[in-house]
Amino acid sequence: MAIPDPDRPNDHTDYDQRRRVNIAVAVGLAALLALLVWSVQAIEENERLQRCISAGRRDCVPLKIPPREGPLEVAPRR
Repeated sequence: MAIPDPDRPNDHTDYDQRRRVNIAVAVGLAALLALLVWSVQAIEENERLQRCISAGRRDCVPLKIPPREGPLEVAPRR
């Protein structure tokens, strides 16, 4: 049996449990921060799109048109 240290009161802290809780809280905060950043970026993109549309522009959203299927026209050789 170890001799109790008179300067330290009875320390019954479970440091392994405490470390697991700290890691879980850190992971939760990191996930919350990532969600916050994503939300702010989505709101800014929506605002940009609304400003563009309200200005009367028609090229606010780039359209991704798939390549044309079928025979391609061959350009004449020079």
